[in-house]
Amino acid sequence: MFTIERHREIDSTNNRAKLLAAEGKRNICVVADRQTGGRGRMGRQFFSPEGSGLYFSLLISPTVKGEDSALLTTFAAVCVAETLAELTGVSAAIKWVNDVYMNGKKICGILTEGALNYENGTFDYAVIGVGINVGRTAFSTELSAIASDVETETGVKLNKDLLLERLLERFAHMESALAQGDFMEAYRKRCFVLGKDVTVTRGSEIFAAKALDVNAKGELLVEAAGERMTLSSGEVSVRV
Repeated sequence: MFTIERHREIDSTNNRAKLLAAEGKRNICVVADRQTGGRGRMGRQFFSPEGSGLYFSLLISPTVKGEDSALLTTFAAVCVAETLAELTGVSAAIKWVNDVYMNGKKICGILTEGALNYENGTFDYAVIGVGINVGRTAFSTELSAIASDVETETGVKLNKDLLLERLLERFAHMESALAQGDFMEAYRKRCFVLGKDVTVTRGSEIFAAKALDVNAKGELLVEAAGERMTLSSGEVSVRV
């Protein structure tokens, strides 16, 4: 179970969760109505306006090894996709590794951070930050080309408290799910990049590849220039 800490406005729920981690706290869900400094992967800003989104971070002590950290993000993505589909009746898809889409538009981003114990390779703590565009959102022209919200894509006005409640019910089973690994099949079924030609961005490296599969660690298997490789980090976009 998670203790919920609510904020009307905060710089970042992930930042707050990390401060709580430094105090020795665990199993806390930090929720905010608005973030002034919400962050996504690759150092990007995450648009977090007041009133329209559900922004929260889970502070946990997972037993998963640091080398398998991608499993935290993949599990979170499955939780979000399945919960949204359940509550709206509209299918939700996943773009490796951390984005949830509806009707081809991004409606959720996930950012996982943490601190490792380098003696045994386990997490001292991990923070899973989730931002979901729930209600109708006024995106900039640039963002509206790629992002949307649940209400626009489904016509359903979700209660954010109910959505959080249902998500936390799923997250409560994280340890057993990670141990069994069954959720990875659900992840693969929803991962829309598989079988597609993609562009991979990994650090300063950008190259074309074909996405083949996601392995048991949540890593993406691709083929590029006739060579197969495993991606544990980076970003992919579908080539059209």
